[in-house]
Amino acid sequence: MSEPFEHLRIIDDDLFEQAQKLRTARGNDYEKMRKLPLNTKGQSLLSGNIFCGHCGSRLSLTTNGKPYTKADGTVVKNKRIRYICYNKTRKINECNGQTGYTMKKLDGIVIELLSNLFQNIKGASESRLIENSYQAELTSCTVKLKGAKTELQTHTSSLQSLQDEVVKAIQGASKFDSVMLNELIKQTRDKVDTAKIEVQKYESELENKQQYLTAIKANYNNLINWSEVFQESNAETKKMITAYLIESVKVRRDYELDITFNIAYEQFFKAEER
Repeated sequence: MSEPFEHLRIIDDDLFEQAQKLRTARGNDYEKMRKLPLNTKGQSLLSGNIFCGHCGSRLSLTTNGKPYTKADGTVVKNKRIRYICYNKTRKINECNGQTGYTMKKLDGIVIELLSNLFQNIKGASESRLIENSYQAELTSCTVKLKGAKTELQTHTSSLQSLQDEVVKAIQGASKFDSVMLNELIKQTRDKVDTAKIEVQKYESELENKQQYLTAIKANYNNLINWSEVFQESNAETKKMITAYLIESVKVRRDYELDITFNIAYEQFFKAEER
């Protein structure tokens, strides 16, 4: 790949990468896994990352309510917007949750939660948050490396056993025929190769610890910037910030929420609690 022409550069590399991720996440091929909103228009805070906590169905928006005329002749538009469970309303699959949740109430709960988190982040020590998040990332990578090495050892042992079985097959003493044995060896070799790649990946990440620190500092700066504008921002800005921070929201009866944060920012919230 050639070096970029600096005089033609419009945006920096980090912003370009975020734009590419957004583009992919909004694509049709990504629909089943999509968590980011297809657009930021509309009044709802959550779009694409809100799910029924009972059946797992993605919730969709619906508007109802008819206008009525007051005694003085004034027409009042009584519009009500709700997140509704598609499975429940269409009776596609069994769901024992609520049919819908009032948008204003549900969005308000999430906004209050994020506002409190932002306030806590702003009041915490920057160096402590970054250091705790950095250590958490290193620990996570170390655990993943250990798991990858275990997988590699397991598949390598299986491959050796299958190769030993070849001798038995030649002697006519194996429980596998040659065709099955060849297929099993091929599948196991593929697993060994995949495990080797995983091991190399995590070893490389641990050797380049500085990349963790750089990414963590960038994410911290994002959080601080968002904390400054979130409360007073318009609906579109709130929706996009929420989409970056929250991976998914599962809502159950009585507005009981189970929120999964984007892993890049979750560590800051956990670090703040320590």
